[in-house]
Amino acid sequence: MATIIAENDDGIQAKITTAVKNNASEIELNADQIKLSGSTLATRIEATEGTIGGVTIANNDIHSSNNKFKVDKDGNLTATAANITGAITATSGSFTGSITSKSGAIGGIKIADGYIHSDNNKFKVASDGKLTATDATITGAITATSLSLSGTKI
Repeated sequence: MATIIAENDDGIQAKITTAVKNNASEIELNADQIKLSGSTLATRIEATEGTIGGVTIANNDIHSSNNKFKVDKDGNLTATAANITGAITATSGSFTGSITSKSGAIGGIKIADGYIHSDNNKFKVASDGKLTATDATITGAITATSLSLSGTKI
């Protein structure tokens, strides 16, 4: 083990200790501020505060300078204007604004390209307004320009 202690005229010290532990070299730097320049390669960095590329490492979170990106110690994520690809799994949530999908399901109703429908197709609404509702019970007023019942036109 080797230790180097440097002290300035004001008595402020910086300490560098090198050692080999478990067949790996280790350097411990003890100073109020450490600046590295050039290419720096590390397999593990541990920090409780600092800034990397405009992202601040704080005691309980990491965040961008404008807080449009933030992850706290509990895993809560804020990502304003995020473009997320891949699968998203969540147990709850809410959306504001529009949602666009050409496939999927909401509460047992499937979303297909151009229509929504039930699993057995007894309920179906197409994007052109065509409605299929087999075994439907409809209450209230029905307004129509024409109507056909079992082949009888009214």
